Amino acid sequence: MARTLSLDLGDGGLLGLAEGGLVLGPSPGCALVEGERSLFGEEARRRCRLSPRLVASDFWARLDTAPLGPPFPEGLSAADLVHAHLEGLWKTTKGGTAEVVLALPGESAAGVTVLTVGEEGVLVRHPDGREEMLSLP
Repeated sequence: MARTLSLDLGDGGLLGLAEGGLVLGPSPGCALVEGERSLFGEEARRRCRLSPRLVASDFWARLDTAPLGPPFPEGLSAADLVHAHLEGLWKTTKGGTAEVVLALPGESAAGVTVLTVGEEGVLVRHPDGREEMLSLP
C-alpha cells in the first residue's frame, strides 16, 4: 500500500503526493458548514458567497479541538473540519493508501507536530508526547 510522501499545507489549501504519483488535491482550505452537511475544497469555495457566515477558512491554521462556536454546529472544531476535509480527499483518491501522515512545522497548529489520519480518525501527537484520537461526530 502507498503512503503519503509529501503533503503541502499552505494558505491556498492542500496538495499531497503519494508513492506511484498519486495526487491528493489540490483542494482549497475552505469549508462550508450547512447544518449536518459540509462541503470542502473547490466545491465549498464556489458556493461560499451564498452563505458567507457558514464558511470556515482558517481550520488548517488552527488545528485545535476548541469549538468553533456560532454559527457552526455545537462542538464542531477545526480538527473536525481538517479530518473531514482529508477524509473526503482520501475517499476520492485513496488508491490503496493505508494512512496519511502530516508533519507540521513547529510554529503551526498550536504546537501540534504530527497528525496521522486513518480509518479510526485523526491521531494528534503533541511535542510533549501527549496523543489524542479525534473522530468526526
